Amino acid sequence: MVLENLIIEVKSSGHGEYHSIPVGNVCYRCPVGNLEQGSDRGAMASIPCGVCPRIRECTPNGLISPTTCVYYTKWLDF
Repeated sequence: MVLENLIIEVKSSGHGEYHSIPVGNVCYRCPVGNLEQGSDRGAMASIPCGVCPRIRECTPNGLISPTTCVYYTKWLDF
């Protein structure tokens, strides 16, 4: 999707929309003007795990996991 310019790879500055993501972590965002193309990207581009600051601590049976994650549950219910 990066090669097709459907999403842009950026590094977190720790400010603004990236305030919850540690500085220097790689993030992905929609290019300006591409918000209308959300359905063309597929569901995996919008999965909350992609921008979660705790993704490294997330394990199937851990304290932080997909089964206890409110963001993941909310995304699945969408």
